[in-house]
Formats: sequence, C-alpha cells, structure tokens
Amino acid sequence: MKKKISILVLVFLALSVNVWAQSAMTGTHCTFCETKTWMEDMISFGFAGDKVSFNAYIQSDKCLIIKNRIRVTVIKMPMFSDVAQVAFKGIKVWVNKHQLSDFDYGLDK
Repeated sequence: MKKKISILVLVFLALSVNVWAQSAMTGTHCTFCETKTWMEDMISFGFAGDKVSFNAYIQSDKCLIIKNRIRVTVIKMPMFSDVAQVAFKGIKVWVNKHQLSDFDYGLDK
C-alpha cells in the first residue's frame, strides 16, 4: 500500500511541475497581462463575451495585445491552469497558454 501511495505521489509531482526556460512563439493578437489574476480575468471575459471589461483592462494598461508573433521564454506553465508566465526581453508577463505555439511539452520524450 505504501508503495502505491509513493508512486501516486511521484506521478502527481511529475505532472504538476512547471516547465522552465522553454522557447515558444506567441500567436497573433496575443494578450499579455502583468499578473496571473488579471490574465485569468481576461480569459473569463473572453468566455463570457464581456467586451466592456476586456477593453477596460486594455485601457487601464493592466493588459496589452501584441499583434505580431514574438518568440518568448516560458518560465512557468502550471499543468492545471490556462495561463503561463513568459519572459520577453527580460520582462515577465502572463499569457493564455493556448496562445503559444512551437512549444515542446516534452510528452514525446
């Protein structure tokens, strides 16, 4: 029984580990936010179709939209979350991880 629990704990830890220093490309019109909470809010606004709140975050400079694809370094990508922390030219921001491409999740290794 202890062996089963130990294996389950190891599997859980392996699946919940953040991805460190991987390169990825953003999608076009990718939204960046300064905090994880603001990025999660933006995702919620998108699902709810709340354009007023979405635009308010953009207008208040809490978040911004990059129109062109750019190469970023993935710092954190929690497995059970829709957001990822990335760095671009030394600036750390949060993005919707589904807006990233050319990213190696390491699943085929």
